[in-house]
Amino acid sequence: MPQLELRLPPPLIAVLTGLLMWISANWFAQPGFNDLTANVLGYGFCAIGALLLVPSILSFRTFTTTINPTRPEQSSQLITTGVFGISRNPIYLGMLLLLIGWWFWVSNLISLLLVVVFFAYMTRFQIIPEERALQSIFGERFASYRKRVRRWI
Repeated sequence: MPQLELRLPPPLIAVLTGLLMWISANWFAQPGFNDLTANVLGYGFCAIGALLLVPSILSFRTFTTTINPTRPEQSSQLITTGVFGISRNPIYLGMLLLLIGWWFWVSNLISLLLVVVFFAYMTRFQIIPEERALQSIFGERFASYRKRVRRWI
């Protein structure tokens, strides 16, 4: 297992990505979207991201299973309903959508690249190791869920 797998909490990675996006936008200013476009699309993506995040987080409480993404082996329930019926990773998708919304406000190509890096990092170092752990815990039930519901969307 590579050293980066499951080591950094995903919310921290999202916040650091957002911070780097802001820094890059300030250091390498570029003409961006007009205010109306930035606001409509920025708020739109952030709203959709929040609409995925909140029920996802509440589902972990409802199903009384761990929400700790660095310890997927402690999962006691496989959640497959609600937003988890749309995406196997609605929390990470919500974070990605928040970053895309943020990108509309910072309007910088480097920031867009950072969104892509976040997506790739989360897939490789968070989601794939989580899926291995869930497969070992839930076996055929997770395999069936994985066939039915896409990783991101």
